[in-house]
Amino acid sequence: MSSTTPFDSSALIPWYLNGTLATEERRAVESWLVASGSDVELQMWRAVQQQVRIDRAVEPGTELGWRRLRGQLGIAQEATRPAWKWRAALAAGILAIASFQTLILLRQETVHLPLSGTTVASPDAWRLQVRFAERATIRDINALLLRIDAHIADGPSALGVYEISIPRADATNVDDLLQELRREPLIEQVTLPP
Repeated sequence: MSSTTPFDSSALIPWYLNGTLATEERRAVESWLVASGSDVELQMWRAVQQQVRIDRAVEPGTELGWRRLRGQLGIAQEATRPAWKWRAALAAGILAIASFQTLILLRQETVHLPLSGTTVASPDAWRLQVRFAERATIRDINALLLRIDAHIADGPSALGVYEISIPRADATNVDDLLQELRREPLIEQVTLPP
C-alpha cells in the first residue's frame, strides 16, 4: 500500500485491531492515528471487538442450562401461572360477550319491510296509508302494529308513507278505524290509498 488516504486508513481500523494487516498497512494506520488524533474512533472499534468476544464466549447451550436451573428452583412454574390465569380470564370474557350478544339478537323484535313493489291486497283486510311521527322508533311502530293486529304491506315511500294491512274482522267500519288510528300519538297521518 503505497499511498494511504485518511479515509482508507480509518476504514482499515477493524483489521488493525485484529492484527490482520500487512506491515505497510499497519504502519499507515498507526501514522494516521497519530496525525489525526482519532482516539475516539479507535476506542469505539475496540469496544465493538470486545463485545464480539464476549458474545462468542457465551456457549449455545447456556440458555437451556438456565431454563433447567430455573425449573429446578421452581421459578418456571410460578412465571407461567399468571399467563394461564390471564388466558382463562380472557376466554371467559369472550364467552360472556358472545353469549350476551346472542341473547340480545334473539330477543330483538323485527319488522319486515318490503324492499320494492306492492304486495297482493287481501280482500279480508283494510289497506291504509300511514305516516308515522318522526320521533317513532321501529320498536314503537312494531308495538303499535302488534296492538292493532296490523302489518306493513308496503313502504316506506320517498315521503315516508307506509301501507299497512289490518284484518277486516277487527274493524267493521273503515271510518271508525281511521278515527281510532288518528288518535294514536305515533301516527301523523292516515288515509285510504287512492
